[in-house]
Amino acid sequence: MENIVIVGAGGFGREVSSWIESINEIKPTFKITGYYDDNSTLEGTKILNRYPYLGTLVELDNTGEKINVVIAIGNPKAVWQVKNKLNNPNLIFPTIIHPSTITYGDSYRVGEGNLIGPYSIISCDVKIGNFNIFNTYVSVGHDTVIDSYNVMNPRVLISGNCKIGNRNLFGLNSAMIQGKTLGDDNTLGPGSILYASKKNNSLLIGNPAKNLIL
Repeated sequence: MENIVIVGAGGFGREVSSWIESINEIKPTFKITGYYDDNSTLEGTKILNRYPYLGTLVELDNTGEKINVVIAIGNPKAVWQVKNKLNNPNLIFPTIIHPSTITYGDSYRVGEGNLIGPYSIISCDVKIGNFNIFNTYVSVGHDTVIDSYNVMNPRVLISGNCKIGNRNLFGLNSAMIQGKTLGDDNTLGPGSILYASKKNNSLLIGNPAKNLIL
């Protein structure tokens, strides 16, 4: 078993530890050694009384040994910022796929550092970049292309032939209809459905989703 650490000692980090444990129940793969988080008040504690707090991001980036790392933070810009702080070549970022995930053959492609949670569905010929988070029951339709650092909360539905850029946040139960494009740094609110392609930096709310001007 290879050592693995979790960046992010909050609720989602604890969820991801259970995903890794589920993988190990089928095939022993990773030994969770603990959590890194810039909340240094956690020093001397154990998360869920199981895995210890190991230190800050600076301490992780200074490691002298090879180690697997997952970034378990539910905010796309925060994931992007954390990754930009971790440049040590000793750090390896595996993609974690929960055993209950359904994939349609081996035609899909996935990069590094992704987290694909319980009961998700990845259809055929899907292309996924790096450091995306797919929470529970996320469905991605055929031929969709997803770039990097996107966060999809539970029960997000992405239809086929969609194109998604970088650092987008999808609220729970939100959806994109077939063939639409979403650029970078957008938020699609909970329960919202995207019927029209959108570019960048929008807060999209409703059914149909419309840009909310603050």
